[in-house]
Amino acid sequence: MNSAEIKITHRHQSVNPSPEDISRFWSKVKKTDDCWLWTGGLTKLGYGKFKCQGKTVLAYRASWIIHFGQIKSDDSHHGTCVCHKCDNPTCVNPNHLFLGSMADNIKDRDSKGRGKWASGENHHLKRHPENAPFGEKNARAKLTNEKVLKIRSDWATGEHTHLQLAKKYLVSEPTISYLVRRKTWRHI
Repeated sequence: MNSAEIKITHRHQSVNPSPEDISRFWSKVKKTDDCWLWTGGLTKLGYGKFKCQGKTVLAYRASWIIHFGQIKSDDSHHGTCVCHKCDNPTCVNPNHLFLGSMADNIKDRDSKGRGKWASGENHHLKRHPENAPFGEKNARAKLTNEKVLKIRSDWATGEHTHLQLAKKYLVSEPTISYLVRRKTWRHI
């Protein structure tokens, strides 16, 4: 499929990505054995966003179109949704995506315990903790497991302050504080 045939649409916006846009898209994808993680910008809800020809579109919708072609819109206000099987908002793996109406998307969300009111044992991360993007899996992570261990080691010697470590690793002082007290990065 050439770039002239590809259109990315979201909420009445459409763009025709150039080969350069598609190349830039792939530069922001980290493929794992399962999910393909978007490493570019994210929405407030954690979904990937991709700027193409001056318009911002959702990265997983761009992935769908790059792999399968134009998304045919239904007649509803929301149009056709691209839904995640894996429930990982940063995933752009086309094998983890499917098309549906807004009603299908809501039904899928609720059946997996991801609704606004899901909590406790019904929350999807309680049932599927492997889907939680924490540590290096989180697309917004500024640190690696290796750096976290080094920070903890440096802190344990007593030779460095939180501020010194924060400046060295380009993170905030509270980030260092939470990290060394194991409030964050508890998995290592």
